[in-house]
This record gives sequence, C-alpha cells and structure tokens, in this order.
Amino acid sequence: MLDFQICQKKEENGNISYILLQRISLNKRSSMGKLKIYTKNNLEIENRAAPFFQNNGFKKITQLSGWRLELIHHYVKEILKKKGNKKLNPQEKEIYFNIGEESGIRLTLLFKSISNLLKNKKIEHLLSNIRAMSLEEVYYWYAKISDPLLNGRGLKAFRILMSE
Repeated sequence: MLDFQICQKKEENGNISYILLQRISLNKRSSMGKLKIYTKNNLEIENRAAPFFQNNGFKKITQLSGWRLELIHHYVKEILKKKGNKKLNPQEKEIYFNIGEESGIRLTLLFKSISNLLKNKKIEHLLSNIRAMSLEEVYYWYAKISDPLLNGRGLKAFRILMSE
C-alpha cells in the first residue's frame, strides 16, 4: 500500500509550489523505514532507512511550481476538494494534505512527466491523457517511471507514448 501526501508551500516571494510525498511500507510491522536483512548465517542486521525519509516516513518524490503548476493547478485543486481538505491560511507557510493512492500515482505521473517540458500544449495534452487512463495503465506507467534500474527510460517512453 502506498500513502501519498501533497504539501502546498508558500514561498517567500508569495508563489505557491506543491511538493509530492510518498510513504512506502518496507515491511508489514513498520512503515517508518526499518528493513531487516539476513546474512547467509541467518544473522539479523537491521538497516535503518529512517534518515532517508522525512515528515513521518514520507519521502519527497518531486516538486512543481511556476507556470507549469499554473497549467495543472485546477486538477490539483480538484483532487484536494475530493478529499475535503482545507485551504492554506495566509499565516501558514506550508500545509500537508493526505491524498488517495490513485490520485497520488496520477499526480506522480503528471509532475514527473511535465517537469522539463517547455510547451503548454504538450502539458495540457499530457494532463488530458493521464486523466483518461485506466487504473491499470496508471499503475503500469507508475511502476516503469519509479524503477531506478531503468535510469529514466520509463519516463522517456511514457512521454513519447503520451505525445502521440
């Protein structure tokens, strides 16, 4: 099970940015980053991955701000309204919202795929394609994009497929 949060952050210049966070449960007993590793002699070594995580076990996936965020801001607001989340107070610099797994995966695909794009039409086209994708397609492409062994080839393939 994947848990997602989105952090709405107000920057010093008044602009808003969104940071997408994900918590991965490494084992069933603990979701805070403890992983047990066994050697050949069945000696238990405990590897604490907790410093890798931040904010109650959540890890930053990606961040989006500026004109790219303005193009997809209505979609992010729509997701936050579905969950009944509150708005950012003027005094608060950042606020965290829990979002569902499907919404988190769709936002991950969207944030990562538009992070380096320069054309508005491509971003709008990607957004409409991601919204129209079935749940199976979303999970498939999320797995490809998140696989560190692919060295970004999954993201490149996703962008090529979605640009058609």
